[in-house]
Amino acid sequence: MKKYADYFTKKCANAFGKRLISIINHGSVIDGGIGNPQDIDLVVILSDKTYLISDMQTINKIVSPISDLLDVQIFYLEEIPQNADLFSQNTNGCFFAWHLRSSCILYGDNILDLIYGPSPYQLKLSLMQKIRQYSHQIRKDIIAGKEIKTQKDFHNLIKVLIKIIKDILMINNILVKNPYLLLDKFSNKYDNLLDNKESQFLFNALSGDYDISENRDDIYKMIHQIAEKLYQLALQIAKKELKFKPIRLN
Repeated sequence: MKKYADYFTKKCANAFGKRLISIINHGSVIDGGIGNPQDIDLVVILSDKTYLISDMQTINKIVSPISDLLDVQIFYLEEIPQNADLFSQNTNGCFFAWHLRSSCILYGDNILDLIYGPSPYQLKLSLMQKIRQYSHQIRKDIIAGKEIKTQKDFHNLIKVLIKIIKDILMINNILVKNPYLLLDKFSNKYDNLLDNKESQFLFNALSGDYDISENRDDIYKMIHQIAEKLYQLALQIAKKELKFKPIRLN
């Protein structure tokens, strides 16, 4: 994967010259993913919007030969707020600024170091919103009758569980990216949440020691069961940290 990231960085440096401020590599390639990382997540930061359409077309041409391997987002300096509370990227809220600060810099400096925040409340709120999104996606898949047909399908669902666990720890100001260390930290902090069978399922899934050729319905039930336990934990945290109160019927 490194050669593709190097290829992209070199091409962008030649194409954008002094307008190129930073290229940030984040995601499973540098964090330690589940199975083989499928693509490289990159953020390109340019100095100005003078050539907005042309910039996107340029990146498209660079990415085109290896488009299946690169996931690229573009930012301009004028779009990056000084206050991280106002930062977002796609469906990611202000917590993503925190995430990018600790990512790998392929070119230039990490411009995200210049912004302050996010505030504790907004950080936790954005993480809670992301946990809700992941949890409801798993519910939606089950309602739609989505099946686990391949090892890739299985890994993608496990990734969702790992992301929920990661976000719950981030709410507690614990930032761990490696999924194996993540499970250890989570087990130490919430040792009674998951039973032995559920914990072993996650560790086996990470290590690749899980055969999905049989009992796929049981696997989906296990994933949903873990997801719901994590979601309920997140709601309990939200009640305490964010003053979350569910609506009640009179």
